[in-house]
Amino acid sequence: MSLVICAPASSAIAKEFDNYDGFLSVFFITVSNLGEIIAPLYIGPLSERFGRVSVCHFFNFSFLIFTMIAGFSNSFAMLIVFRFLAGASVSSICLNPAITGDLFSIEERESAMSLTSLIPILGTAVGPIVGGYVTQYLSWRWTFWLMAIVSASLSVIMAAVLKESYGPVIRRKASRKANSGQEKVKTPPKYLKGWSIETVKALVLLAVRPFVILSNSRIAVLMGLYLALLFAYISLLAATLAAVFQEAYGFSEGQSGLIYIAMREWLFFQTYISYSKHHLDSYRHAHRRSHVSLYTRLLPLSRIFLQAA
Repeated sequence: MSLVICAPASSAIAKEFDNYDGFLSVFFITVSNLGEIIAPLYIGPLSERFGRVSVCHFFNFSFLIFTMIAGFSNSFAMLIVFRFLAGASVSSICLNPAITGDLFSIEERESAMSLTSLIPILGTAVGPIVGGYVTQYLSWRWTFWLMAIVSASLSVIMAAVLKESYGPVIRRKASRKANSGQEKVKTPPKYLKGWSIETVKALVLLAVRPFVILSNSRIAVLMGLYLALLFAYISLLAATLAAVFQEAYGFSEGQSGLIYIAMREWLFFQTYISYSKHHLDSYRHAHRRSHVSLYTRLLPLSRIFLQAA
């Protein structure tokens, strides 16, 4: 939601800053993706060192601060910097799969991941609609302040209900509560002891491990490249659709936010299909390949129709 809520406001921001650079008008929307790229390199390892909950709360607070400051921006440069920092503080992308893995067995994990992805998809559909009407009737700055308010509210709720799910950290807390005369619960020392050279090495190893796995699997490399292309295309659409409809077809900010519904509804539909097919006995890994292959062919076709429109 934070990525696209400001998309309908791009023209209004360019007008207020008196800067009509087309690149900057798109880059300030997508720059948060750059922050989200590097976030897993430190959020994941830190969550295994300090626990999911502590890291989640810290980066939620950081996201709130950077998003609020972005609303006070007086130039594209300031807006881009704080959008990048806000993107680098998005912990949910890294921690949602980790928490799902902590709580669910391998057999249940696919269904749980499908369900946890529905809310972000819904947020990306609602975000441009809300952002468009907020920009039209209040100010583009309120798109960021509204996100900060929502983030603060959710952070309070999470602080009240979110519990630690990472096993080694839970065992460490249990060992601290144990009486001195009782046998303490053993915990992995490379994650849970104080800062040392070994701890730093372990954190670096955790950050490098995804690249090692990626380099040793051609399938992972190909899927990574395909997903990179897919997300680049989706981000480009998210950043430019509103401005195109405002300039070419005379849409207002509020009306331009409505055009994102179709794209997000399709993603919602595909997530539902993935979840429902998982529960069919006839649905096996071979069927997943045919399912993915079909929509891989539809992507370039949809690009041709969009260009023709």
